Amino acid sequence: MFKSIADAKTFLFNHGNLDLIELDKEDEIVERLYREADTKEAADTIVSEYII
Repeated sequence: MFKSIADAKTFLFNHGNLDLIELDKEDEIVERLYREADTKEAADTIVSEYII
């Protein structure tokens, strides 16, 4: 779904739950988004795993 790491990072910061996400794991989240998310739903699921 994401064509670059920058696209994945933009998605994360535009997600809306940024205040609730473990920011010390930002790089890990972005990497997973880039490699694993093939749909918006999959990306949302990945991000939701890091909400505290």
